[in-house]
Amino acid sequence: MRGRLFLLNQSQVPAAKSFPLSAGVYSVGRSSQCDLVVPHVTISRRHAEIRVAGGSVTIVDLESRNGTFVNNVRIRTCTVEEGQSVRFGRVPFMLASSPDALDQLDSEQETMDQRDAPPQTPIPKWIIESLSRAQIGVLLHLVRGLSEKEIARKLEISQHTVHHHIRDIYRVLNVHSRGELLALIMKE
Repeated sequence: MRGRLFLLNQSQVPAAKSFPLSAGVYSVGRSSQCDLVVPHVTISRRHAEIRVAGGSVTIVDLESRNGTFVNNVRIRTCTVEEGQSVRFGRVPFMLASSPDALDQLDSEQETMDQRDAPPQTPIPKWIIESLSRAQIGVLLHLVRGLSEKEIARKLEISQHTVHHHIRDIYRVLNVHSRGELLALIMKE
């Protein structure tokens, strides 16, 4: 890695949008004593450290309750490369060489989403009212054709949880497959 690096906030949590990293050790947490303050319930007071030395960035979890993740894998200590995602609790960041890299990624992703997304079919109100909020989140991705694994990644929940939500959606709506579910939605 060369040049200046930034830890970019990918969430709506009111932390710094971009946090510049130069050589040194930075603390991350809810406490106002931390270098990078992230005011979110899933963040410990002293959650993690970011160590920058010799052109490399290392993330160290400080035995936080909700964990520190690099590319969605829970870590204790991990060297991070430019472009990799870093998540403290449920708050995502990305290591980048530019403070506006997220804007570029967002516009690229938006273009891909518009091109790849199937036509949206409105979901009948009675179906929405029959399901929990979590089930509705899964249903919206399910009708777009995403797999259980893709839904889990998008919603940042386990694939097992997604599977149980889908099973419960089918039970509540009295269908047995995604095809029957889509037919039910299209019929309305």
